[in-house]
Amino acid sequence: MPDPGCLPAFILTSCLFAAGVHCNQPTIQQKPRSVNLVEGASVTMTCIINFSGPKVNKWQKNDQPIMHAILNHKGRVSEGRNMSKDPKLLLPYLRIQNLTECDSGTYYCMLDTVGKMANGTGTTLTVTRVAQVQCSSINSVHIGVSAALMGMLCISLIIVSVLLNQRNKACIALQRQFVAYITEKSTATLPLKLKGKHKRREGHASGSGPEGKKKKRKAKERQPKDNDEYVHVGRPRETMH
Repeated sequence: MPDPGCLPAFILTSCLFAAGVHCNQPTIQQKPRSVNLVEGASVTMTCIINFSGPKVNKWQKNDQPIMHAILNHKGRVSEGRNMSKDPKLLLPYLRIQNLTECDSGTYYCMLDTVGKMANGTGTTLTVTRVAQVQCSSINSVHIGVSAALMGMLCISLIIVSVLLNQRNKACIALQRQFVAYITEKSTATLPLKLKGKHKRREGHASGSGPEGKKKKRKAKERQPKDNDEYVHVGRPRETMH
């Protein structure tokens, strides 16, 4: 048991040691937090490590080291560190080129502090196929164009139906006017024809009566006289001896 006179010094030393241990905890920040890209693109992930002790940095994808988690690691993945004037800071980065859909996942910046591992907040990478992006955009365009064409077709059909209806009404009205005109003309000419027939019948009847016969006889009697006069005028009439 410590001496009661040394108790304040012991407490102070314990507090300072605890504060030093607490202050020596590393802080790890990653940027960006999330990123969405298409196949064939490139991405660079950065990390800021603040720690005063020895610093050993590693990268992991989900729960696996980068070299095992990414296909063709040597040809597409590069790791490095940016320079910093502050000795407590470590600025590592991870660059992946020619991304594929298989590269999607969460990437962690890891720090090894004498057997203890600390990790950052992580960067979520989402890689989409180019064909899927094009198909989605093309499908949306096709849907919009189809909807516009259907709307125009419906409007055209409505206009055509209205015009045909108006035309049918106009034709029916003209037919009715024509029938009324023909009916009116036929009823107007029918009495005139009947009157003409009655007059002809009356004239025929008067010619067949006694007066008509007398007129015909007079006309026949006049014809020889006219012939005699013609003979007398044309050449001298021969005398009888």
